[in-house]
Amino acid sequence: MRTAFITKDKNEYIIKISVVQFKEDNTFIVYCPALDLTGYGLSDEEAKQSFQTVLLEYIRYADNKGTLDADLQAHGWTRLKSKKASLVPPSMTELLATNENFSQIFNTQPSYQKYDMPLQVALS
Repeated sequence: MRTAFITKDKNEYIIKISVVQFKEDNTFIVYCPALDLTGYGLSDEEAKQSFQTVLLEYIRYADNKGTLDADLQAHGWTRLKSKKASLVPPSMTELLATNENFSQIFNTQPSYQKYDMPLQVALS
């Protein structure tokens, strides 16, 4: 069962997205393979904040342009047939096979962490 999703509810998006976090040289990196978005910083918290900013801007921009569904589907996301009509990302197995950046991280970073990041994006 997939736990990541993006759902639009009135004037906000409710998001739960899987990310991987790792350290390369002296930089902490948070990467979302399902969206191919990255945040980074000199600490764990700075990298998380950077990623959240990137994700917020991506969602707001794509929503404003009316391209979010098309862009997510281009990244392999599918729409569930439900009341809330959530979009769900491809599985991690699918992403490893199709996302070269994620495959490289998986194969070369010995101490990455994977976790789900919840977020709400209010639209103005």
